Amino acid sequence: MTLQMLLNQAVSLHREGRLTEAEPLYRQVLAQSPPNFQLQQRFAILLFQQQRPTDALAAVTAALAINPDAVEALTLKGILLAAAGRRDEALACFDRALQLKPGFADALHNRGLLLIQLGHLPDAVAAFDALLAQVPNSAEAWTNRGVALQELGRLPEALDSYDRALAFLPSHVQAWFNRGTALQAEGQFGPALESFDKALALMPRHFKAWQGRGSALMGLQRFEEAVESLDRALELAPGDPLALEQRTTALQTAKALKDPPTGENAANAWRERAALFHVAQCFPEALAAVEKALELEPDNSEALVRKAAVLCEMRRTAEGMDVYRHHAEVTLGDKPVTSEVDLAHK
Repeated sequence: MTLQMLLNQAVSLHREGRLTEAEPLYRQVLAQSPPNFQLQQRFAILLFQQQRPTDALAAVTAALAINPDAVEALTLKGILLAAAGRRDEALACFDRALQLKPGFADALHNRGLLLIQLGHLPDAVAAFDALLAQVPNSAEAWTNRGVALQELGRLPEALDSYDRALAFLPSHVQAWFNRGTALQAEGQFGPALESFDKALALMPRHFKAWQGRGSALMGLQRFEEAVESLDRALELAPGDPLALEQRTTALQTAKALKDPPTGENAANAWRERAALFHVAQCFPEALAAVEKALELEPDNSEALVRKAAVLCEMRRTAEGMDVYRHHAEVTLGDKPVTSEVDLAHK
């Protein structure tokens, strides 16, 4: 059989997905042929598809030694370097690919993902914007743009990106899940629950969606249902620390609700209840509980700090800062506390 016949057979097997059978034929042709970029790149792609990143990186590096300006090969090398944790080298590959072929979609997308990992979030948003200018119906790009915006704290824009992704691909599980986390961060627990349910309808074994669902139910004060969701999460990821902590909090909060604090230890019991509600992100309930504690012990340091923190998390920042100042005055005695800067002593 000639080398060309071997190559044709390897390519045919490769296209059929019969990777294990194609590999030795590629190796046989490579061993008997002069350096050939296309052949070396095909072999690198096969190794990548076999999830053998170290071998694939060596193969694509060999391909680029033959043709250093091959955009697709540069992009593949960037993907493999990023997976290996060599992020700066990966970014250089994507940048080189985009220098050679501005707007190359695969390079833009993977560059955006890498920039998120590096924490360069505004640059990541810009990369996805550039990609979406070319492929405006890419649900994956809209979703990842939302991730970068969410990590920047730009929640309304992130939600808009997730909604755009879902308009193009209603079955996009990660977009539904991310939408739930963004809504939950805004305190919109009901809509968040709906998003987690959508994700779970599409992927019933999505551990994080069960966990998110439990957290949303806690926010809605549906603690027994929250425990059930967190139990489902723990079936999929036994021993997960966060799910275990949330489950314990849900159980304790449910118990606290059934036993109104009275007697000599009422103030302490109200503070404990406020702490449970705070951890559960039930901020109005946490505020009500801590105010009950402060009715009994107006200058209690722990209760004042809790009230200030809860007010800030409810976005009532000015009120929260007033409570922090009052706490400082109580703690420091008669010395007034001010936010002004004494320039004469700088």
